[in-house]
Amino acid sequence: MNKPSKHKKLKQNSSLNPKRTSKVSVRDSILQISDLSKIYKMGEVTLTALDSINLEIFSGEFIVILGASGSGKSTLLNLLGGLDQPTKGKVLFHGKDIHLDGDEGLTRFRRKHVGFVFQFYNLIPSLTAIENIELVTDLKTRSMKASDALDLVGILDRKDHFPSQLSGGQQQRVAIARAIAKKPEILLCDEPTGALDFKTGRLVLEALSNVNEVLKTTTIIITHNESISEIADRIIRIKDGKIIADDYNKTKKVIDEISW
Repeated sequence: MNKPSKHKKLKQNSSLNPKRTSKVSVRDSILQISDLSKIYKMGEVTLTALDSINLEIFSGEFIVILGASGSGKSTLLNLLGGLDQPTKGKVLFHGKDIHLDGDEGLTRFRRKHVGFVFQFYNLIPSLTAIENIELVTDLKTRSMKASDALDLVGILDRKDHFPSQLSGGQQQRVAIARAIAKKPEILLCDEPTGALDFKTGRLVLEALSNVNEVLKTTTIIITHNESISEIADRIIRIKDGKIIADDYNKTKKVIDEISW
């Protein structure tokens, strides 16, 4: 796919197209979302979680998707990561529809290209921090060393500790290390600081920011926390299943400057 020009417009209403800054200019398009909808039917009740969304995401971006509970942000994240099927529309990864090859194709897409970080850490309690990561690195030949992944998120000194011996923030950083150890192109984070106080949460955000800067991993965080958007390159707001704003952040802050 050709590289977009500096002034290339996204596939979105013109009023929602962000003005691209020099930090994110002239980058490859990694994900294209076209007319994406997700509708749930529960008996006679129909719920539209996403309503004809169009969006383009560029390689290396650090994006925060903001929305209240029930706005559709988790549904969008699940569709971007191949965890769910859309009712209509397409998710293109480097120009290819990720849903074309069915469930097996989605499994390959998730395994090779996507890392996930959730609100709850899902570490195996009987394994140490480094052993939790080695489970992932053993499955992929071009993965990082588990120790390098832990070092990148600032928790190498806890590599031999079990989850029960780690704080919530430390466990989340192990979960981030596990997600990035396979060198994914995309890192999807669902409320990664939702269970943490702001001091601990900032350490987690610092780890995510470091991953984005060092590995150039396209990083997408969904959250209801307005403060977290202040450290993003790009802020996307979603309400009632629709994108209502999409802007590049002209006043990006460093992590030490935010609190909640």
